[in-house]
Amino acid sequence: MTEIIQPIVGRSIASVQSGGLDDGYQELVIAIIKQAEKDYEGVLLRLFSRPTGTKRMGLLKEKAELEDFFHSQWYQTLTEVDGDKLIELARLNAVEKAKVSIRRKQKKKLKEMEKAERANIRQ
Repeated sequence: MTEIIQPIVGRSIASVQSGGLDDGYQELVIAIIKQAEKDYEGVLLRLFSRPTGTKRMGLLKEKAELEDFFHSQWYQTLTEVDGDKLIELARLNAVEKAKVSIRRKQKKKLKEMEKAERANIRQ
């Protein structure tokens, strides 16, 4: 089974620009970036389901806004973690999560088919 890639946020945020930041602010910075990464993965997962119309447009807008954040001056002020690297990692994680979900659904469907086959054999 493929393992979900560990986010770099928890590890690399030690590179938060901590010039005088106390622990509370540093935790806030970490939480902001982790939430943005989680939101980005979530948007990608929802886009994988191929929504249409206004739902798709809303997700594409949200994706673009998050990518803008990862490339923003504010993001660079918060951390030295490369925004493009974080985006790529989030994409990889979203793909792996989608694969796990697909495998789970296929396994469930296979069990249902086997159960139906056994029921047919008994009759």
